[in-house]
Amino acid sequence: AEEARADIHIVLPAYIPPTYIADTNERTLWYVRLSRCQTLQELEQKADSLEQNSGPLPTEVRNLVSTIALEIAATAAGITKITSKTICPTNEDPYVKIECAAKNPLKTLQKLSQIKNDNGSPSNWTVRDHTLSWNTDAITPELVDTLTSVLQ
Repeated sequence: AEEARADIHIVLPAYIPPTYIADTNERTLWYVRLSRCQTLQELEQKADSLEQNSGPLPTEVRNLVSTIALEIAATAAGITKITSKTICPTNEDPYVKIECAAKNPLKTLQKLSQIKNDNGSPSNWTVRDHTLSWNTDAITPELVDTLTSVLQ
């Protein structure tokens, strides 16, 4: 049986805008093609053919490809879920809490702890049961790519 893919819910605009592909059926086909990719190489090839087909990828489409890449890498790394939510404490700047559910939290922690904060200090992940969490300033496309690369 095919393993269930990691469930990724992050605060990042990731979609194919109608301004990029006007035809709804065509857009749907590309969602299916991209989301069915099983490897990062296959995803890269599909993204390249989308670009050849429709022109340079807008930010939202690049975010979509990055999110699917994270899903593929996270699944391979034994992660079942990655979520992010914006926390708005009273009298403090808002921040983003990233939570990551993993089958093997310690192995996952070794990978995730390679991520650095914006100021270059190590990311400070906390572990509770099978969930790792970390507070960061914001979810950026660069952070998604970094998550993907450390999980490979």
